[in-house]
Amino acid sequence: MEETFLRDTLKSPAVYLATAVKHPWLTGLYQRRGYEPFHTATNPLGVELVYLRKILNQQAFEAQEQAPLVRSIAELRTLV
Repeated sequence: MEETFLRDTLKSPAVYLATAVKHPWLTGLYQRRGYEPFHTATNPLGVELVYLRKILNQQAFEAQEQAPLVRSIAELRTLV
């Protein structure tokens, strides 16, 4: 699904997820499947989370990382 649907059909450069740090085996499972931890945080309930990502298309991911995060209203109007 990651490659056929997310990468090839939706053209998603990466997939992201979060899981509890204290989960006994889930983080390791995702890491064995190619996910990398990139952030940790504590949610409002006090649960420590680890955020992971798996890059599906390196070139598209790098292009997205370099794209500006904020666009002007004029620029957005050209997209419609």
